[in-house]
Amino acid sequence: MKKLLFILSLYCSFFTFGQSKEISHYITNEINWKENDTVYLFGNNVKFREHPNTDANNKVLDTLPIGAELRVIEVSKKTYNYNGIDYPWVMVQHDYEIGYVLSGLIANSKLEYQGEEFYILGYKKPSDNPFDTNVVTKIRAKKSNDEVVEQEIRFIKNHVYFSIYDAKGLEYVDNVVRISTLTESCGDTSIENYFTFSKENGFQLIFGTNIVADGGYSTVEEIIFPSDKFGENDKIILLDTSYDYADDEELISIEYTEKYEFAWPQENINEKIKKALKRK
Repeated sequence: MKKLLFILSLYCSFFTFGQSKEISHYITNEINWKENDTVYLFGNNVKFREHPNTDANNKVLDTLPIGAELRVIEVSKKTYNYNGIDYPWVMVQHDYEIGYVLSGLIANSKLEYQGEEFYILGYKKPSDNPFDTNVVTKIRAKKSNDEVVEQEIRFIKNHVYFSIYDAKGLEYVDNVVRISTLTESCGDTSIENYFTFSKENGFQLIFGTNIVADGGYSTVEEIIFPSDKFGENDKIILLDTSYDYADDEELISIEYTEKYEFAWPQENINEKIKKALKRK
């Protein structure tokens, strides 16, 4: 782990974080809201119901948009199976009305950055395989036409980090989004996924990078944006670096660094980066 932290510090020296909004979540299906907590809808056009069920005679008090602010009153013992998970109903107050919303439609977090709002939801799908990528994380936002767009990533580990940045020097982009996790299943590995977000086109995957520390050998894949240290205009740069260590985890040498440059903007940039690295 110490080795991985050292490599991450090298990585941060290239990546200029600047101002950003960041949050981490331990993804679980447990509901821990308390009375008077403020929460926000992840679902869109959600039925705000008089009672905690989906019966046809259950009065729908209102239809609520993504981001609607709710005040928690009580988590019900009654549940409803949604996406294969039994979610409890939650009694909430919206404006001056009190009713019920399914907890699986409520965001874990809301992130705001420079006027943009992002809503995060995570859950763990039931699985008996410990190597399943069954930790599901989703992030939603609105395009300029009010269309709701979503990006989904799946991991093995529950601890997931979300970061929202400015455009980092990329044209036709409003924000850069990073979703990452740390796993120790085969050595220490940090998995980081980068996306762009624009109010015109929604989310676009740039690439998923790896930082791997295993034994005396480590590899780091680094994305460098135009506004980062050593960044270049109209380019996304990928550095693929290998490090060699002694037994006491002292850095012996940097074995090699491959530099790949990709013009921005361009379509299918994720596939082109994978092809350059000879990934499937």
